[in-house]
Amino acid sequence: MKGKKMEPDRRRRIVHSLIAGMITLVAFAVICIVCQVVPFGDNTFLMFDLKRQYVDFYSYYKSILSGDNDIFYSFSTTLGSGMMGFEIYYLSSPFLLLLSLFPRVYLPLGITVVIGIKLAIATIIMDLFIQYYLNVSTEIADTNLATTNDSMPALITKTGIVTWIGAVSWGLCGFMFAHSMNMMWIDVIMLLPILIWALDRVILSNKKVLYTLLISVILFLNYYISYQILLFIAMWTLVRIWILKVDRPVMVTWRVIYSTTIGILCDAVILVPTALELMDSPKDVSQLGMNFKNVNLSVLDVLSKAPAMSYDRLEPRFGWPQIYCGVIFVALMVLYYLSKKISRREKIGITILLSILMLSFMFDKLNIIWHAGMEPSGHPYRQAYLWVFLVIICASKAFVHENIASKKMLYSILAAIVILTLAMIGDREHVSIVTYVVSYGMLGMYMLIVLAAAIYLKKSGKSENSHGMLLIAGVILAMNVCELMVNSWYTYRFQSQLSTSNSQFQSIIGSTGDAVDWIKSEDTDFYRMENLNPREQNDSMMYGYNGITHYSSAGKTYMRYFLQRLGYNDDRLYTHYGHDNTVTADMLLGVRYIVSDGTYKQHDSYELMREGQINAYKNPYALPVAIGTKEFDLSQIVCSHDEISSDVWQEYMPRLNPFALQEDMVNRLTGEKYHIFEPANVEIDRYISEETGNVMQTYTISASIDGELYMYLDGLLGTVQGLAVYKNDELLCGYGNASSLKILNLGYMNAGDSIEILIDGGAAEADFGEPYFVTENMDEVMKAYDKISAINTQIKRIQSSKLEIIVEDCDGVWISIPCETGWNVWVDGVKTDAECIYGALTYIPISSKEGQHVIYMSFISDGIVTGGIISLIGIMALLAMIWYDKRHQSIGVD
Repeated sequence: MKGKKMEPDRRRRIVHSLIAGMITLVAFAVICIVCQVVPFGDNTFLMFDLKRQYVDFYSYYKSILSGDNDIFYSFSTTLGSGMMGFEIYYLSSPFLLLLSLFPRVYLPLGITVVIGIKLAIATIIMDLFIQYYLNVSTEIADTNLATTNDSMPALITKTGIVTWIGAVSWGLCGFMFAHSMNMMWIDVIMLLPILIWALDRVILSNKKVLYTLLISVILFLNYYISYQILLFIAMWTLVRIWILKVDRPVMVTWRVIYSTTIGILCDAVILVPTALELMDSPKDVSQLGMNFKNVNLSVLDVLSKAPAMSYDRLEPRFGWPQIYCGVIFVALMVLYYLSKKISRREKIGITILLSILMLSFMFDKLNIIWHAGMEPSGHPYRQAYLWVFLVIICASKAFVHENIASKKMLYSILAAIVILTLAMIGDREHVSIVTYVVSYGMLGMYMLIVLAAAIYLKKSGKSENSHGMLLIAGVILAMNVCELMVNSWYTYRFQSQLSTSNSQFQSIIGSTGDAVDWIKSEDTDFYRMENLNPREQNDSMMYGYNGITHYSSAGKTYMRYFLQRLGYNDDRLYTHYGHDNTVTADMLLGVRYIVSDGTYKQHDSYELMREGQINAYKNPYALPVAIGTKEFDLSQIVCSHDEISSDVWQEYMPRLNPFALQEDMVNRLTGEKYHIFEPANVEIDRYISEETGNVMQTYTISASIDGELYMYLDGLLGTVQGLAVYKNDELLCGYGNASSLKILNLGYMNAGDSIEILIDGGAAEADFGEPYFVTENMDEVMKAYDKISAINTQIKRIQSSKLEIIVEDCDGVWISIPCETGWNVWVDGVKTDAECIYGALTYIPISSKEGQHVIYMSFISDGIVTGGIISLIGIMALLAMIWYDKRHQSIGVD
C-alpha cells in the first residue's frame, strides 16, 4: 500500500545487509590503498583477459550507446562479425552503464569502482540469504536476532555477527576477488543466493514468478556461468526436497522444471541467435571436441586451496579450485558435522552436493561437464564458487547453533589444523611458508579466543548474547576480515605482475586515440585501419575503427583460418595483423591507414600523413571493401553462404601458399595474370651442428628484383615446433609454433643483393616445410590496383549492420566481409542470394552488367525471428502462470 511504512523486521534485515556491504566496500578500499590501485596509486586491475580483451570491449560498448555501432554487427572484429553472441557473453552487464560514464582514458578507474560495487552487492545479497537460511528456510524470523523495545530491532547479536562473517567472506573470498577482473561472471555469481532463495519459494510455497524471472535475468547476464548454476539448481532441488521431506516431491520437482523452462524460453530471442553465432567460434564444441588434459587431483590437492595465501603466479592459467573463504570455515565445517543440532538428513544432503563438486575437481572428465564440454583456457575450475557458497551457508549455520566456547569448537579448530597440515604438505607451488604462517597463526588465535570465551562464560555465567560474548564474536569478525584483506593483497601481488599501469594506459590510449581520431576526421569514407604496435589485440574496438585483429571467444574460426592462409600469424587464440604483411594483402583487404609509434617499419610506399608520438600513414593502394568485377572466375572457390562452416571451409579454399593465394585473388579480380611475387634465387644447405647436435638449414638468398623480400615456410600449419630463424647471424624470431607461423618481411633489397637465413631445427625430426622467398613487385601491384579500381565502386556505411553499395557496369561485387548467413542483400531492389568465396568472403552476383547498380545489405542475427517467437511463447506462459497462481491462491488451492 502506498505510504505504508516498512516493517521493522524487514528494515532491520536490510540495514544489516547494508552494513555487511559497507564492510566489504571499506575492506576493498583498504586493499586498493595498500596495493596502490587507482585512484590510490598507479596500479590497476588491467591484467589477464581484462587487460587483453575486456577493457577494449567496454570502450566498444560505449560506441553502441552512442549509435556508432548497433547490437547486430561490427566491422571492428576480424573484417566484420555478427555481434549478438559476443555481446551476450561480454557486454550484457547493467554495470557497464555506470562504466560508460568514464571517458576512455579513465576506464581503469571506472573498473576499480565497478569491481568494488559488485563485491559489495554480492555481500549484501549473501547477507540477506544467510539471514534466511539460518532459520528453517520458510520465513526470516530468527529468534536469535534479538530485539529491543524500540521500533528498530537490535542488529548486533551473535547470529547477526555470524551472518556478517559469512556474507563478507563470500564477497571477498578467493574466487570472487581473483575473478573480479572477469566482471561478466560476477554478475551472475552474486545473484546465486537470491536465486536459491527464490527456488526455495517454489519448492515450499509454490511461488514461481520471481524464480522464473531470475532464471531469465541470469541467462541474459551471462549464459556461460548460468549454465553452471542451472546444473547446480538441478542438484540442489533434488537434495533440498529430500532434506525438507517435501510433500508430493514429484509434483514439486515438475514445478521447478517448468518454471525453469519458462525462464529459459523468455530469453530465446537472444539465446537462439547467440547459439547460432557461436557456431564456428572457439565456443563450438562440435568443431573443437572435448580436449582432456588428464589433470586429476586428490582430495588433499583440492583442500590445499583452502588455506590463506594459497596462490601463485601460475594460478590464472593452471591453478586448482579457488575454494578459500577464510581458514575459520575449515573449522566451522568440521563443527557442522559434529553438531547434533543440525539434522543428519541435512548433513547427508549437503555431503552429496559437496561430493559431486569434489569429484568434478578431482577428475578432468567430470570437470569438463561444468564447462559445457570445453576445456577452459585458464581458470580451469570455474565452478569453485559453488563449493564456497555451500561451505559458507553450512558453516554459518553451525556457528550459530553451537557455543563459541564449546569443546566442539575447540575440537573443530584442532581438526582444521590437522586437515590443513595434511593438505599443505608436499610439493605444491601455491603453498609457501607464508601459507603456513598465516593459516596456523589464524587458527592459533581462534583457539585462544575460544579458550578466552570459555573462561569468560565460566566466570560470568552469562549467555552467548551478552556484551562480552558479542565482543568476542566481533573480534572473530574483525580477524576474518583482516585475513580476507591480506589474502586479497597476496592474490593481487601475483596477479598484477604483468598488469598495465594507469599512467601507461592513459599515455598509450591518449596518443593512439589522437592519431585515430585525426584520421577519422580527415577521411569519413568506409575503410580499414590497423596498428603496427597495438596495446593489445583489440585496438579496433578500443578506438572504434574497422580492423582485422580481434581476440575474443566469439570470433569466427573460419575467418581465422582464412587470414592464416593469407600469411597472417595465428597463435591458436586469435589471428593478428602484425607488421610483416605484404602490400598486396593490405590492398585486397582495404587497409587504407596504418598507425605506428615507429617500433616497426611501415612499407616504403605508404605516405606519412600525420607525425607525432603515434604516426599515421596512408596506403595509396588500398582497395575499397566492395569491388565491382567483370567475369569474375568463381571456379573452385564458391559455395552458398549458408553452407560454410569451419569444418568444410577448406573445400572452397585453393591449397596455395600465401603468396600464390594473394596472386590468385588479384588475378580473379582483374581477369588477367599478374606476377606480383618474384621468386628469389635460393641455395639450401642442411647439416648437423657439431656444437649443439641440432639440425640446421641455411638459405642463401639473392633478390631477383628490387623490393621488399618475404619469406614463408609452407606446410607447417597445425604443427607445433620450436624453429629459430636467424638473419645474417642475428636471431629474427621463432617459427613453426603459436608465436610465429606467418609471412616474414626480411626488408628491402636491391636486385642481386643477398642475405643468409639460418634455421635451427633442434630435434632430428624437425620439419622445415617448403620454403618460399619472394620479392613483391610494386610495378605489378600498381598495375593490378589501377585495373581493379577501373570499375567505380562506392560503399556507404549507413549503420554498422547496414551498407549501401553503388557500382557501375559490372556483373558482380567482391566484398571483403565475412559471408555470414545474417546478411540480407538486395540488388536494384531485388532480393539476391550472396555467395561465399574462398570459404570466407562475400560475393554478390549481378544479373545485368550494364548501368549503375545499387546494392543494399542489412544484417539481422540469424535465428532472431525464431527466437522471438519462442520468447513470445515463454512470456505468454509466464503470464498464464501468474494468472493461474493468483487465481488458485485467492481460493486457497495449492
